[in-house]
Amino acid sequence: MKINCIFGRDYDNALYAVRYAGNDEDEFTRLFNLWNNAAYVHAFCQENKDDLQEAFKGSITVEKAANEIRDEAVLMEKQLFYYYDCIKLQQLFKPLSNNEFTLYPLQKSKASLSKEIRRPKIRIYAIRLAPNVFVITGGGIKLTETMNDRPHLKEELRKINLVKDWLKEKGIDVPEAIN
Repeated sequence: MKINCIFGRDYDNALYAVRYAGNDEDEFTRLFNLWNNAAYVHAFCQENKDDLQEAFKGSITVEKAANEIRDEAVLMEKQLFYYYDCIKLQQLFKPLSNNEFTLYPLQKSKASLSKEIRRPKIRIYAIRLAPNVFVITGGGIKLTETMNDRPHLKEELRKINLVKDWLKEKGIDVPEAIN
């Protein structure tokens, strides 16, 4: 496992991403490559058609959902850079658990476009090191209420826990410890 800097090197404002052993890409790059791949997104929506229909009360087609996911990915990438430029990544990333209201180092976090889109479909999962410093552990297309309902989201939970444990083991609980 390796941590790559996506942007920033300032300990008060930076975004990092994990590159897992055996992978050529870090998670930031991998996610946006997948979410911008029309064939992948369409196949995902087709494979999860029942979840789409349930989540959107049958009012969305596979094609429309696939287009919305790709549009959302473009907007998410723009938002990440915007919040980074404004030193406000903390406004995009929230605690993973909706029942957590206190922020702390090594906190499991998520980013979505809930301010811009009524029912966002993509999530980026990360570990918070400081108010505007995050390490991306993965992400996914989330159509169900919880992450425990689908194998691809359970895998994201496994990864976020793996990275949190790895960071603890390495003594990386503040941004300065990454370099």
